[in-house]
Amino acid sequence: MATVAYTIVPPPSSGGQTVSEFPDGVRVVTWGPMANTDIGTPYAAPHRSDKSVQATGTFGVGGTVTIEGSNNPDSAAAAFSTLHDPSVTTALTLVSGAATSLKQVLENTWFIRPDG
Repeated sequence: MATVAYTIVPPPSSGGQTVSEFPDGVRVVTWGPMANTDIGTPYAAPHRSDKSVQATGTFGVGGTVTIEGSNNPDSAAAAFSTLHDPSVTTALTLVSGAATSLKQVLENTWFIRPDG
């Protein structure tokens, strides 16, 4: 098991748009590549109440990614819980190659991370 750091992806510059046009818009945060049992470094995003998550790539055998969150602002001491899909209020898990691998997150937690 490894802890995988996140990367913040800069906004696209195609179509003549500039970074200044995206000051409070969508923030894309990636973790990867991740192996089965890897955990993502927590990303603090309490100020972004609308969150969605997407998984891409080929997962290992039985591979799923569970999205977790915590409201403890100390990431070293945070206890993480599974977040939920608001459309069905079930655990938020993403499966490789599934058509539903893009999902909204119900809870607005201080930290969010993937747990493979």
